[in-house]
Amino acid sequence: MQRQEFKYYMSADIAQLISRNLEKFLVSDRNYQEGRKHYVVTSLYFDDSNSSALTEKIDGILAREKYRIRMYDSEVTSLKAEIKRKIGTVVDKRSWRISKNLVESILDGTNDLWAEDSKSILDFIAKIKGFGQLPRVIVEYDRQAYEHPLGDLRITIDSNLRTCNSFTNILNLNGVPRVPVFVQDAQILEVKFSGEFPKFVADLLNSYPLTRSAISKYVLAQRYLDSSGCRDYLGDQY
Repeated sequence: MQRQEFKYYMSADIAQLISRNLEKFLVSDRNYQEGRKHYVVTSLYFDDSNSSALTEKIDGILAREKYRIRMYDSEVTSLKAEIKRKIGTVVDKRSWRISKNLVESILDGTNDLWAEDSKSILDFIAKIKGFGQLPRVIVEYDRQAYEHPLGDLRITIDSNLRTCNSFTNILNLNGVPRVPVFVQDAQILEVKFSGEFPKFVADLLNSYPLTRSAISKYVLAQRYLDSSGCRDYLGDQY
């Protein structure tokens, strides 16, 4: 799918107010488990030995591509392989279901192209293998999500952003400590749409003090890992 994407920093108090108002007009994401108002997103990002994806984002390169494996609520049955391309504010994302066995082969470096479901995601496997992409960092957060059919609108509120630092086995996270990314209790609002943006939603969001930023969870999650002498410290940007 291809959408416009805008991201904003906000405080926990503002996030709570926005969430209450969005619940009145938008439909909550179907991924919620019964009795919960959020679900957990866990993503393993890949990068090459030169940290090209990290450097391109920091340098403000407009056209970029990221590779990741994602799951929801720690359920291996929800594993997806994704290629996310971005040019400015336009995002194009391709996503495939991926089996636990194939993820294991990618993590151990065999990239078994004969795995049972590999044909459907051959592009993903070929690119991470051809471009020398290796597991780099796990990003995890709690997500509230709201949708509206007008403009194919999707709004998400992401909180408790955390990372596993150098641990990258997304299939074996039980007992692995998570490290908070933000010192303050910052949260991230993401607005995605592909058509006309609903005016009533725009009026609602404009009534709050939001700070639009070029936010990358992938970059932020490496604040304790990156030690390059040619880059500023990847610190708390909120």
